[in-house]
Amino acid sequence: MTSLAPMPSAEPFSDVDWLTPGWLLDLVRAVDAAGMIGLDPCTTRDNPVRAMAFLTERENGLIHSWGGYGLVYVNPPYSREASPPWARKIAAEAATGLEIIALLPVRADTAWWHLCVPVADAVCFLRGRPKFLRPDGTEAQTGKVPIAAVYYGDRAKAFARVFGPYGWIPGSRAGAGEGK
Repeated sequence: MTSLAPMPSAEPFSDVDWLTPGWLLDLVRAVDAAGMIGLDPCTTRDNPVRAMAFLTERENGLIHSWGGYGLVYVNPPYSREASPPWARKIAAEAATGLEIIALLPVRADTAWWHLCVPVADAVCFLRGRPKFLRPDGTEAQTGKVPIAAVYYGDRAKAFARVFGPYGWIPGSRAGAGEGK
């Protein structure tokens, strides 16, 4: 699959692009039986996630359906303005039965967190704070808030097996390992 047709932007992204580190993407791929990410609805033009299909800021993943691609991986912008619409979109797409892994800042004090996280099939609160990457591949600073990998779908046990060594999954004994 290729990129979807460009659409007008609703300015859903922050000014700083921080890309997911490779080790986290490897975990996401390991949850999928085929080892693939079908759609990244929130990426840059060079598709660093190497998803089968992707949407950039210009194409605006907030206004497209995410269905029909397989596993969806989304690492949305972490700003006060951007988080609520992305949380609504994640919750709406998950409610249709899509398999989604979202990398979200832990903001349990916000309405958007309570909209999308309690309806997830599994949540892994990652140990430590991942170092994200700048678009040029250099390491960016560590995030200011803890991060959770939030899973929606029928393979919650596979998600727990893969992500458990890297953090705490409520309701699971997974997470005893050292991880990153």
